[in-house]
Amino acid sequence: MNHFNLDGIGPCSRILFHYQYRLCSDVFGPEAMASENCNMIWTDHEKAPMLVNNKSPIEIWIKADDNKGSQIIYQLSHEMCHYAMRHDKTDKNYVLKWFEETICEAFSLYSLNYFSEHWTECRLGIVDPGYSSSIRNYVTDIVSKKADYFTDDLVHSLSECRTMEDLEFVEKFSDDERYLRFNERNHLYDLFKSHPDQIRLLLNYEKYVEKDSMTIDFDRWIDDENGSEFLKSVSKIQPKIERRLN
Repeated sequence: MNHFNLDGIGPCSRILFHYQYRLCSDVFGPEAMASENCNMIWTDHEKAPMLVNNKSPIEIWIKADDNKGSQIIYQLSHEMCHYAMRHDKTDKNYVLKWFEETICEAFSLYSLNYFSEHWTECRLGIVDPGYSSSIRNYVTDIVSKKADYFTDDLVHSLSECRTMEDLEFVEKFSDDERYLRFNERNHLYDLFKSHPDQIRLLLNYEKYVEKDSMTIDFDRWIDDENGSEFLKSVSKIQPKIERRLN
């Protein structure tokens, strides 16, 4: 906890941070949540929220107003998941966006669902116990949202990718066009709820990335984890890319 400076966020955000930190430590392990110093910042910057890695210490920017509980939880959990992902990376700043962003979005839904089920254990839940239903509705709205496809897009979902060009498109727009990964995100969310003790395995993903093809060697990863059924299910979100012949 001492690795995070909370001076830059509001009082409600600080309360939610403490509860989110406890959840992240349980899921990812305390070492992953204490690997480097980080300043928590509220900002109205148009590109927030984000984890900013070109500063020392690094920063997590939160955009949600201090009275927007569900948004705060979503943003905190997403960026703190990115923080945890840095722990075991050879290159801490490397991000395979189509994969890591999907993980972080699914983890945000997992966190929101957890908060809704345990809301009265949080200090804010004592003041407003009924807010748990608002959190549940927030999750339902996100999960049920349908993709608003743009007809001129190269592909309309991650699962449609068949070539490197397709995957490069999804990778490039993973920050802004999240609809491209709605189905994969929801798949991981359901998986996280049924196997929360396995989520920390995903911190190792960078070790298995084939960076030239922007894909993951799931066969090797699954083998290293003794045939993990969890990772086999995670592997379903990776599209079948046709290998180029030299």
